[in-house]
Amino acid sequence: MTEMFVKSALAAAVCVALLVSLWQSWQRSRESRVLCKAMLEHVQTGLQQAELTIDPAGYPRLTGFYRGLPIALRFEKDSLNFRKLPVLWLLVTIMGPLPVKGRFDMMMRPRGIEPFSGFSELPVQVTPPHGFPEDCAIRIDAPGHLPDEKLLRRHLALFQDARVKELVIARTGLRLTWMAEEAHRTRYLMFRDSDMGSAAIPAATVTALLDKLVAIRDDLIAHAGETNP
Repeated sequence: MTEMFVKSALAAAVCVALLVSLWQSWQRSRESRVLCKAMLEHVQTGLQQAELTIDPAGYPRLTGFYRGLPIALRFEKDSLNFRKLPVLWLLVTIMGPLPVKGRFDMMMRPRGIEPFSGFSELPVQVTPPHGFPEDCAIRIDAPGHLPDEKLLRRHLALFQDARVKELVIARTGLRLTWMAEEAHRTRYLMFRDSDMGSAAIPAATVTALLDKLVAIRDDLIAHAGETNP
């Protein structure tokens, strides 16, 4: 009887500990997402008709207009790659039709597991031209329809920022993927704590990313006008 009582008590203690751990994990996750929302609240002042909502995953999404163009900002957590620390990515998108004939995706240091991107699904891998970053990869969906190489070269300085992960040029718009935060190494290695969202993003940082996308967009439109007068 005593042995059975001890086993029951231990089982109950394990269940309680598990429930407490799950509650704490949920609470930290909730707090992290609230912080993420605060990260984007600072950016609203630079936008027109800004609207901050929460996506199904619980992360904030900010939409509005910047320099007259429709934009969207959202977070994507990447914790699938076990060889690196979890990362919180900020996806910066300018929406609207572009005069291109396919999808161009330039990814820095691809690992084959990028849940925030459709990079691996594009059917054609292209050898980066000479002078492009050595650790980049390029994939497209329309062979023979790469954006003009000279045009791309004018914007390679964008990738000097080690936080820039990806540039997508498509018929429907442009997107930059930028590292907003990386999980704390010690907390993650010891406790598998991957909560992020505590580092505020200065509005000027997001504005600079948007300005770079606007510059690429303007170049694409101007080039199309030159080649199709």
